[in-house]
Amino acid sequence: MMSTIRIRSARVLAALVLLGAATACSNDDHGSDEPAIGMVGLRVGTGAEVLLRENGTLSSVLEVPRGSSTLTARVLAANGTVIASNSPDYRIDMSVTSGPVTVARADAYSFTLTSTGAGTAQVQVSVYHTRERHVDFGPFPVQLTLR
Repeated sequence: MMSTIRIRSARVLAALVLLGAATACSNDDHGSDEPAIGMVGLRVGTGAEVLLRENGTLSSVLEVPRGSSTLTARVLAANGTVIASNSPDYRIDMSVTSGPVTVARADAYSFTLTSTGAGTAQVQVSVYHTRERHVDFGPFPVQLTLR
């Protein structure tokens, strides 16, 4: 009797674990209600949008002028369709990894960058899926050219 209860309990636990793994979101397997993120558009001030692709490369140089600038971001599909630019389902995370620049979050899709010198700096960028509590894109290092 006791071994039957243990076996049933183990089977129920295994089924719950498999069910949780099958329904969890991942970077490679998105449900029909969640489009795959192909890139993130990054814009400093009124400059041109620079695309951070899913392989971690940039479409062009991301230039930051000396002083304070606003960086805005959009979450895009691989074909350029906007997935999110102010949706509460996602947020952009950014942190400085090197160089004379600071980053302060303004909201889920924008930051204030403050450059204190010329040269280069590096930040790390990722897209966090707030509803499912995990990173859907990145993190990727992004080099900044400081003017």
